Amino acid sequence: MIIDETKYEVKDMRITATKLNLLAIPLVVVLMASVILTFNAIFGEIGHINFLLFALYLMIGSVLHELTHGLVAVKYCDNGWKSIKFGVLWRYGAFYCHCSEPMTVKQYRKFAIAPSIWAFLLIFVGFFIQSIDFIVAATVLFAGGIGDFMIIYYLRNSSNDDLVSDYSRKIGCAILVKK
Repeated sequence: MIIDETKYEVKDMRITATKLNLLAIPLVVVLMASVILTFNAIFGEIGHINFLLFALYLMIGSVLHELTHGLVAVKYCDNGWKSIKFGVLWRYGAFYCHCSEPMTVKQYRKFAIAPSIWAFLLIFVGFFIQSIDFIVAATVLFAGGIGDFMIIYYLRNSSNDDLVSDYSRKIGCAILVKK
């Protein structure tokens, strides 16, 4: 989709890495304390966390998180997978999925929220299989969606038909509102 920028007002919705981390760190601490205390209340002693297993879950989950973004975005792309790019922003220490085609706000909300939905559900899977490593990794993955939640929050006053253009090398997006 080619956008005639003379017909749109562009609203910059960038998020700084500092702001993101200031929100994410307390969220991770609160969520982690909640799930560990809940696990302890249900199953008794927690035992130890196998950090290699935790790291493996986290790496696989991070890849699946971005792949989920891609699977949702590709549904809305005229050029399919050619419009989807995956990578790592090394200066932020963050994996990313970038869609080079704009989406409507309604579509972008689905794109943003999808990985957090399954990460949240994985917390319950961890309780079912009684694996603290799995629960901790799923909780970190859920909290890792804080940037996605912030974007959804920024889109709260936008019309479902406004367009959202994803930034390729920045955290955030631009909202394109018809003039």
